[in-house]
Amino acid sequence: MADLRKPEFWTNLIRKVLKQILQNAGIRTRKNSHNQHVVPHEEAGQSRAQVMSDIAAFTIIKMMRLTELKRLQGIINPPF
Repeated sequence: MADLRKPEFWTNLIRKVLKQILQNAGIRTRKNSHNQHVVPHEEAGQSRAQVMSDIAAFTIIKMMRLTELKRLQGIINPPF
């Protein structure tokens, strides 16, 4: 138990009482924390594997379109 004869006890007690009085009066007793509020993205439910699969599929489709475009332009020989 705290020693009533020490001045730190009374100082801490007065601080705690004043803090409660100020909080009840609606006054902030702490500094602002500057933490940002994070709003989850609508696609946040996707797993990493699903995202990587989507990227791979996009890349494959893009490569197929580029190959077909080059084939039409005569840059690449036909596949047969």
